[in-house]
Amino acid sequence: MGSDSIPWLVTSMKTFSRASGIVAILVGCMVLVGWTLTVGDFRGDLPGPVAMNPVSAVGLLLAGVSAWLLRMSG
Repeated sequence: MGSDSIPWLVTSMKTFSRASGIVAILVGCMVLVGWTLTVGDFRGDLPGPVAMNPVSAVGLLLAGVSAWLLRMSG
């Protein structure tokens, strides 16, 4: 059985992986910009007292970039 046996599923999974990589990159960049410019609203993605750590934002950014690169190579 080939990898393209269900074309609509393959297409939807590729779209999902592209979108999730882009979202991870955007959230990581937004948090890093928030920490750099000391904008409280951009330091975390959820409302509340806890802000995202800049190291976590870098990890999220790198995860998004790696997901994007893996999608392009396959």
